[in-house]
Amino acid sequence: MKKTSLLLAIGALLYGASGSYALADIYPGMSDDEINAVLKEHGISLEQPDSITGSGEEENAITPSDVDQALALPSYVSVDDSNPVHTTGACDPPPPSSYSVTGWDMATYMGPFPVTANTAPPSPPTTWTPGINPTGKAVSDGWMLVETGDTWNKYWTIITDPGVTVFSIEIDAWHNTNGSGKHAVFDIIHGSIVTPGSADGYPFTKKQPPNWPADTQVVYSTPVLGGVPSGDLYGVMTINFPSGFSGAATAPIGGQLMFRADTDCMPVNQGEVLSYNPDTGDLAMNIIADKDGLAAIMQKCGDDVNMVAGPFDLTGYNDNTVTTSLQLKPDCCYSLEDLDSSRNVPISGIGVITNANNELCPG
Repeated sequence: MKKTSLLLAIGALLYGASGSYALADIYPGMSDDEINAVLKEHGISLEQPDSITGSGEEENAITPSDVDQALALPSYVSVDDSNPVHTTGACDPPPPSSYSVTGWDMATYMGPFPVTANTAPPSPPTTWTPGINPTGKAVSDGWMLVETGDTWNKYWTIITDPGVTVFSIEIDAWHNTNGSGKHAVFDIIHGSIVTPGSADGYPFTKKQPPNWPADTQVVYSTPVLGGVPSGDLYGVMTINFPSGFSGAATAPIGGQLMFRADTDCMPVNQGEVLSYNPDTGDLAMNIIADKDGLAAIMQKCGDDVNMVAGPFDLTGYNDNTVTTSLQLKPDCCYSLEDLDSSRNVPISGIGVITNANNELCPG
């Protein structure tokens, strides 16, 4: 019999309550009832009222140049602006809005996505999955991460077994594994709206208990650009505990940390050049689309604009790989156009440099 099953049986005998999950170890595959029992052991109610007022909907829009990111973030939070990705605006429903995102929304519409912890003893990587609405969760051997309700005014919680030490947790919200063009992103600027459709944000902020590990460091990476450098949206958040965080001091129920970190839903329309042979004109491109539709490569030579490749019939998934033959002219510019909205889609790839209009001009 598994250790957890034995504990459940003992609990039922002692307290006469079927379904009693007190003191269960944390392990992958836990039921929602078992997870909720662990949360209750730590005094966490899934139906507690908001402890933070407001909804994140304040219309205080600013331009990216107005953002002083260094002043907007806690001293233990930093950013890595390498390897940016692109968004074209807010998600269409569902979820109900692109900025009021719950843990369950992230798992259901924007996930699952990888969540990886460096622990002792080692624990396997896991994924962000839905719990009981509005809860999302990531559960591995000896630790769990949960979030219930709107991430703008609810808390995330890290819980560990007493014998587990956590050194880092990486939440890779951007790289979902279901192929959806909808992605969860972290909105780190509070008090101002930078990227249209993102509403107000909130950076990682320690909440409970007061004695968080003193050397905690948080890094946001994979910047998500809404057409211009913005500095508010990031796809990955890594929480580092260089000295380790352990639940040994709070045995037998283990450790608990709570933090606040806002998320939004952002779609992606982006063309990634996989390969191009200038001699033959053979072009391979992966097109990421947030929904089904049509796209084409357009050629602009002066005032003359023509479709030179496509249309490509896309699905709202990441794996739209298209191949075509296209000889680039030095006096023309090329773009990937979303034919449904008549907008140019950002193009990326090794050696690909585009102008402010997302056009590739080889001359």
